[in-house]
Amino acid sequence: MTNKSKKEPLEVLLIDKVRAFVDASFPKEKSRAISAFKNKYRKEITNKPPERIAMHFFIWFLLEHRLSNGMTQMVFALSNKNNFFSKKETEIILNFISSINSLFEVKRVSHNRKRYVVSNVIDNEEYLIKTIDFKGRLKVGDFIFARIVKKFDEGYFFFGEATSYNAKDGLNIKNNFLKKHERKIKSLKQEK
Repeated sequence: MTNKSKKEPLEVLLIDKVRAFVDASFPKEKSRAISAFKNKYRKEITNKPPERIAMHFFIWFLLEHRLSNGMTQMVFALSNKNNFFSKKETEIILNFISSINSLFEVKRVSHNRKRYVVSNVIDNEEYLIKTIDFKGRLKVGDFIFARIVKKFDEGYFFFGEATSYNAKDGLNIKNNFLKKHERKIKSLKQEK
C-alpha cells in the first residue's frame, strides 16, 4: 500500500472502488453515457473549458446517470448484496446519494478559509463545510451554488463544480432560485 492511499479521503477511495465495480458490471456504460451527456447538456457545455466539462460529466455520470438497469452508480453499488462494500463504505455511498445540490448563503468563514458555515436558501438548514483546497474567496453574505456531500467523519464538502456570487448578485440569483423552487419550498413547509 502506498502512502498516497493513506492520505486520500475515504470518499475519494470509495469513488474509485464504485467506478471499478460499475465498470466490471457494465463495461460499455461509459461510452453510452458520454453520448447521453452530450445530448442532454449540449448548450451548457458549448463554451466551457474541457476540464469543467470533464468535471460536470464525472459528477453527472456518478450521481445522476441511469445505468442500463435503471439505477445510478451509487444506488447500484448500494444494492450489492455480496459484501463488496464495507459498512463504512456503505455509509459513504448513502452520503453521496443524499447529497444536496442547491444555492447556499455563506454565514461564517474560518480564519484559514478551510471551514465555512453555509445555509441552504430553500430550507435555511446550516451545514459546516470542510475544504482542503477550495479556490474560492467566499465572504460572509456571499452565495454559492454547489453540491455538498456529508463527510464520513464530520461536516460536509463541496463536490464538483461550485459557482460563487457576491452578496449583491447573489440576492438576485436567490430570488430567482426561490421562485423556480417555490413548489418544493411549500411542500417542505407543509411537512414541518
